[in-house]
Amino acid sequence: MIDFQALRNKILDKAIRGELVPQLESEPEVNQIGESPEEPPFDIPNKWKWIQVKALEAKRKTVCPISLNNDKVELWSIPAYDEGRAQIVSPSAIGSSKKIVSIGDVLLAKIVPHIKRSWVVTENRPEAPLIKLASTEWLIYQSDLFIPDFLVLLFKSPYFRNKMMKTISGMGSLKRTNPKALSQVWLPLPPKEEQYRILSRVERLWIEIDQMESAYKELLEISNQLRKKILRKAIEGKLVPQLESEPKVELRNEKESFNIPFEIPTKWKWTTLEQICLQITDGEHKTPKYQKDGVPFLSVKDISSKKLNFSDTKFVSLEDFDVIKKRCHPQKGDILLSKVGSTGIPAIVDTDKDFALFVSVALLKLNKLLVLDKFLWYLLQSPLVQKQAKENTRGIGNKNWVLKAIKATIVPLPPIPEQRRIVDQLEKIFSSINSLSK
Repeated sequence: MIDFQALRNKILDKAIRGELVPQLESEPEVNQIGESPEEPPFDIPNKWKWIQVKALEAKRKTVCPISLNNDKVELWSIPAYDEGRAQIVSPSAIGSSKKIVSIGDVLLAKIVPHIKRSWVVTENRPEAPLIKLASTEWLIYQSDLFIPDFLVLLFKSPYFRNKMMKTISGMGSLKRTNPKALSQVWLPLPPKEEQYRILSRVERLWIEIDQMESAYKELLEISNQLRKKILRKAIEGKLVPQLESEPKVELRNEKESFNIPFEIPTKWKWTTLEQICLQITDGEHKTPKYQKDGVPFLSVKDISSKKLNFSDTKFVSLEDFDVIKKRCHPQKGDILLSKVGSTGIPAIVDTDKDFALFVSVALLKLNKLLVLDKFLWYLLQSPLVQKQAKENTRGIGNKNWVLKAIKATIVPLPPIPEQRRIVDQLEKIFSSINSLSK
């Protein structure tokens, strides 16, 4: 997967270090304003200087909106940021004090989780300008040394974000950056002419990256649709040829009352997950007592990538695990299947490591005389099974694909030798598709 945000961050990082555009002899050197840092955060070009955030702080008057004699005002609120423009509202509709801001002021959100938000106050109605009010959750900055948009670029850079995150204090929804601590952060100050050139270069790069990201998303969607079509062909018996030398599938207690979704080869059988598994159960129903270490305790999030992920699991004691595993004991070669929330995600147990499961994950112990773990892993991702998972997931909020419905899921079953050939072919095809989207 291509991380386009990381690419944008890299460009921002180069921009604020003077590495994005060349420095020109014709452009003047910046005069140092106040003191310079004893230990500069990083190297900058010779004509650049350092300046602290406190030198850019703008004091703006606080007002009670209902005291204004205006029919309408512009409200530069935190929610308005997502709309890309200020709200036009009646002062009487504003329930708290606000700051009067001016065109060119740079606003930086100080409240978590919105601290990545920064924008410039602009004139939205030049034909009939309104008083501009800003939420007190914005920090306000203004300086003739900076182009406002360049200051926003600085505020969105990885360097500044990391510095800002270190100033956050408070609990829960009351977390905010500490303005006094933030005021001590050093910012690089290029000549104004170079700021314009940097902004122009960043804007062009942003357009190119946006275009690449859009094309990449289209490629991923095409790849995803292609995978679905290939899986559909695989489970319909159309991906590899059937061989005379391979045996016919034989099932005990075979059921004949299926609503057959499509025709399959004569040696295949329609069956259910219950018929090809020795056991289908789910994880612990009661939330156990967690501890810092011990036996990993996996939930849906730990198999969301269709692989086991032990990097961020909770842990239970060995004593609790000994009790849990009596009913649900994952072992190498088993299949895990998400059954709560994002249902229908499979993962193969590919380790001998002990771990326990939460109720959100089902455990499928396979009859290995009938089905291969890798074949079933692909089969569970097929449109046929995913459709049944979606249709049979019930409830409001945290929806549940109950064990009874999982067990009754209808699947086609080829002979074991053909399963191996199907898996080999799928591995080759998907490897080629994956190489296109890297």
